[in-house]
Amino acid sequence: MNRCRPVILGLALVACGQLPADAHPPVQEAAPPTAAPPVAPPPAAETPEGHPGAIVFADLDLGTENARPVADLPETMAWVLVDGAKVPVVRVEARSMSENAREIKKYGPAGQLLESTIQVRRVQE
Repeated sequence: MNRCRPVILGLALVACGQLPADAHPPVQEAAPPTAAPPVAPPPAAETPEGHPGAIVFADLDLGTENARPVADLPETMAWVLVDGAKVPVVRVEARSMSENAREIKKYGPAGQLLESTIQVRRVQE
């Protein structure tokens, strides 16, 4: 009996618009990010210097948003290195691209796109 088991193939960082047209099925463009709802930051002692204090995680497929204190998250999730400078992440959006792929985008405090990641799940036959 063949059993399919999902396996994460890997994460690929891509620059916006740099994927070949056949890299994934056509996807309807998502609306630009909306301003994150006000979130009470954690106590000052726990907030890393230079970070607003929380990251809003948005599931665009479900239409849900949840804020988490940056002190509870790994540094690699809270910051993105851009031109040699650490930029705080304040919003992370995830949406499905297909049954086996999703796109995750990280945004900075000015609403600027910092990073786009495509996750692909490989199903073994």
